[in-house]
Amino acid sequence: MGNTTSCFDIVARVAPNKNEFSKRGAAVLTGATSGIGEPTLESLLLAGYDRVFACARSQKRASATLDAISAKLGADAVKRVTVVDVNLDDLRSVAAAAARIDKEAGDAGVDVLINNAGVMMTPYWCTKQGLEWQVGINHFAHVLLTDRLLGALRRAGAARADEQQPARVVFVSSAAHQWCYKDGDGWKQATFKHDASRAGAYSSRTAYGQSKLANVLAARNYDARFRKDAEPIAAFSLHPGVIPTNLARDMWGGSVFVTLGRPFMKTIPQGAATTVFCALSPTALADRGGYFADAAVATVSAQGRSDDSADRLMTITRSVLDEVLAAPDVPNAHGGAAAAAA
Repeated sequence: MGNTTSCFDIVARVAPNKNEFSKRGAAVLTGATSGIGEPTLESLLLAGYDRVFACARSQKRASATLDAISAKLGADAVKRVTVVDVNLDDLRSVAAAAARIDKEAGDAGVDVLINNAGVMMTPYWCTKQGLEWQVGINHFAHVLLTDRLLGALRRAGAARADEQQPARVVFVSSAAHQWCYKDGDGWKQATFKHDASRAGAYSSRTAYGQSKLANVLAARNYDARFRKDAEPIAAFSLHPGVIPTNLARDMWGGSVFVTLGRPFMKTIPQGAATTVFCALSPTALADRGGYFADAAVATVSAQGRSDDSADRLMTITRSVLDEVLAAPDVPNAHGGAAAAAA
């Protein structure tokens, strides 16, 4: 489809009949009020979903987002949105949000979960459960959310098993997944837990790349598991493109990068196109478990193709999640004001 295709073009092509999507389970979107999240939310409403859970940290920004969408689509459209409070730097907040969504989605379940929120090249900050900030938000929070919503995803997928249209989990990754550790699979070096004594050796670029590789491998591992267990769910990862969003707000020189690079970047609706393609398009299922860019399957790094690495990552991830959720929270945990990308 190309890099000039917008998310709204995707909706027009794959969802001409809104009645089809209105009969499905709910959609869930993290980072719904920032960057590509807003046009993604608008696209889900345009596609016809009757219920969209918009996960957001800031109620003020959520209200502004809904006001903007209401001005375009009308007040009735935003009545289909349920804003869910969640701080992705706090796994207990993520667990509470998942429990609420699972309950409120009811028997219809969740048709699509879009793990969109993220942070990029931040200082060496710490989440409330003691994880390095970028991997804690970009990876661990979304794995916990996905795991806690598997029941709701199964309910939605099972309801449409005859149509061969499984529920979907979409991880927004990045081409920056290639910035990860180069020796071995990297997970032996990955600093999942925050340790102030290592701050001087911290590379925000490498840590960001590692968190984005984790998104690619999580999608690969989930989809392999779904296939093996004959689950009615499919998973995808993707690179949205280089976009002038506030994702670069915490990186050194980020505002200059966005200003000078804007003429060469995708627009924000173009950046949301691949997310919407993976979430809605029937043709995406031919390459389920894969990595996408420009609304088509794309080449991923060798590390991103490693099933062994994916298995190791997810085993470690769930072990760490169990450990930190059983322990007291870290006092005075610190992160940026824009934590968890709204």
